[in-house]
Amino acid sequence: MLKYIYSSEARKYFGETLDKIDENKVPMEVKKKIAGGTKDFIFIVQ
Repeated sequence: MLKYIYSSEARKYFGETLDKIDENKVPMEVKKKIAGGTKDFIFIVQ
């Protein structure tokens, strides 16, 4: 299952976020709240 966090949390804990992605070897979805919904990004570390 794809895990997700919001962009404000990803920015605040950027190093820890990248460590989690690398340790778990699964992509993480980052959601950014905008008027009318969200924009979604996928982080993948190889």
